[in-house]
Amino acid sequence: ANDPSSCAATASRWRARVRQVWPGSAKASMLTHVGATGSVPATSPTATAGIGHLVGLDGVRGLSVMAVVVFHLWPERLPGGFLGVSVFFTLSGYLITRLLLVDHQAGTLSLRRFWGRRVRRLAPASLATLGVVTVVWWAADWWDDTVRGDVLAGVAQVANWRQIATGDRYGVDPTASPLLHLWSLSIEEQVYVVIPLLVLWAGVRRSVPAFAALVVVALAASIVHAGDPTTTYYGTHVRMGEVAMGALAAAIVHGMGRRGVAMRPGMRPGTQFIVGGAVVAGVVALAVVMATTSLATEAYSRGGLLAVSVLSTVVVDGVVAVAPLGRLLDVRPLRYLGHRSYGIYLFHWPLLIGLNRAGMTSWLVPWVTVAATLVLASVSLRWWETPIRERRWQWPVRRLAIPAVAAIVITALVVPTASPVVIDVEAAQREVERLLPATTVPVATSVPVVEPVIEPPRPGRWGIIGDSKALSLALGLTPADDPRVDLGAVVTALGCPLGRGGRVRDGVGSAPFEPVQDCDWSARLDEAVAQRGPVDAMLVYFGSWDVRERRVGDLGDRWLTFGDADYEAWLAAEADRLHELVLDAAADSIWWLTVPTDPAFGHPERFDAYNEFARRQAQHPSGCVGVIDLAAWFATDDHAAWALPDGIHTTWEPDGGTSRLVGDAYLVDAITEAIVAGQAAGCRDAPPDRRSSPLPPDRG
Repeated sequence: ANDPSSCAATASRWRARVRQVWPGSAKASMLTHVGATGSVPATSPTATAGIGHLVGLDGVRGLSVMAVVVFHLWPERLPGGFLGVSVFFTLSGYLITRLLLVDHQAGTLSLRRFWGRRVRRLAPASLATLGVVTVVWWAADWWDDTVRGDVLAGVAQVANWRQIATGDRYGVDPTASPLLHLWSLSIEEQVYVVIPLLVLWAGVRRSVPAFAALVVVALAASIVHAGDPTTTYYGTHVRMGEVAMGALAAAIVHGMGRRGVAMRPGMRPGTQFIVGGAVVAGVVALAVVMATTSLATEAYSRGGLLAVSVLSTVVVDGVVAVAPLGRLLDVRPLRYLGHRSYGIYLFHWPLLIGLNRAGMTSWLVPWVTVAATLVLASVSLRWWETPIRERRWQWPVRRLAIPAVAAIVITALVVPTASPVVIDVEAAQREVERLLPATTVPVATSVPVVEPVIEPPRPGRWGIIGDSKALSLALGLTPADDPRVDLGAVVTALGCPLGRGGRVRDGVGSAPFEPVQDCDWSARLDEAVAQRGPVDAMLVYFGSWDVRERRVGDLGDRWLTFGDADYEAWLAAEADRLHELVLDAAADSIWWLTVPTDPAFGHPERFDAYNEFARRQAQHPSGCVGVIDLAAWFATDDHAAWALPDGIHTTWEPDGGTSRLVGDAYLVDAITEAIVAGQAAGCRDAPPDRRSSPLPPDRG
């Protein structure tokens, strides 16, 4: 006690120990700025307290953003990869809360400074994304009301509530908006308003019960909205539970640090081993959940996301507590991805949607997306985000921020949108019935005919069976100006496939749905024929939903599509049933229309397979089934550019729209030739058993 040098040495050891246990005690601290999917340590010239750079968390970010990107690009390989966003939520809540509690304890908590850091960290890349999407989508003539609304919602940070209002489900949907992913950023920005206010009100001592209450509120919201996948996925009041779980863990750790409990790298070996084992188990559990579940898993709409946040909390805090695990995850590739995770998250989705819409070869799209995303994220981080965050561009940013936001908003409001093709099925069906009154059968009389009446040749009658594409064509050609043809029975409904029953989904990870009852064309065929009578030629125009994935009870629990022998055999049996019913009483001949590839959905190989399937139907033994190659006509001389505004539907308006133009330029002639070909083949006068031969045994 009397040796000053001994006292100095002891004090030095204790200071080193304190720095090891609680890095925030160091004078030169590092502030970790986190965003929706990224963080980069940066020295803050205004902070007086901090939490230091926590080794290993960049690796957690890197793994999480990899999961999200793989889910979007190759959903079949990681159908639960969307849970990477849940990990980000928990990680964000953990780090933000630790920073706020340290500042509050030091008496340096400033809401203005906190929110200013948030804006400098998150706004540059998000505004760049909004601006570039606005320009590119307008230049490419893809701009529509959906993108306009998403831009405005992104600027206002309410993108998640917009998705709830529109009722759009989240999933692997290449037709989705390029800004759909901003929902997660909006949730974080909204929660970033609540958490600092809660810390300011509760203080350090009451922070644990305050954040526990926030978790309970989110749990209650999950119960209230159980079974509603849209609200439970997008709702701030539901998803804030994942952020609050990380905040609760941070509050607990901070409280233990204040009481001198060493829950940091210097913990006892036995405790460190137990915590390390829990972290490894948590990582394995997250990996298994991501590999074996999808958005179609009902548990996620019933509180499952909050349960996942428990695993995320174990991983996040355990990596911080156990130094070897932190160093293991701090390898350069993961650290590289972690530093750029925010930009990777923001840029990859618009690139994916844009490349799909541009018609790039489907197998090439993911690889080009990955390469372009890494380049853009690196460029943005180095020359755009970091200079703004570190205030090297302080003067111009302050003067350009408001004009930049105003420019995006004004552009979104002023730029005219293309008129999308919207099919109101009920209105369309009423219009068909109005334009096509039921055929009246003349009543026979006993008055003899004195002189034969020579009637002009009647127009060829045609009908159509199919989905919204078929309905658009029917309305556009009703009534036809060409006296050679007359439209008869129409059996169409929105979103209907050829194959009846089962469930449909866009792809792995997307929410499945069951086609409506009106999709059963066989149940409506008799009614249509009774109203309008039989026709000479029945067109069949399906395909858009048959190229999706299907789950049919008779084929087991697998999701199937073209390329699977069982699926194609089942669809062939459905086609044979259609042939049997139509040729029996509805039409003399059947003509399948090939389908143009939907550029928004992608998968051109599936549309090619469907069209080849349609061509094979001409081999029907009746000799009364043929093909009209409409897709080939659309593919020549830019016909699709003017005829299919949305890439797959013709339009119908009072003047007929593009459906009438297609009829005048090609389809009426094709229908007339089909009717003549059917008559030449003897289909008109053939008995039913000639036209509806028994199903071949090898086709179901």
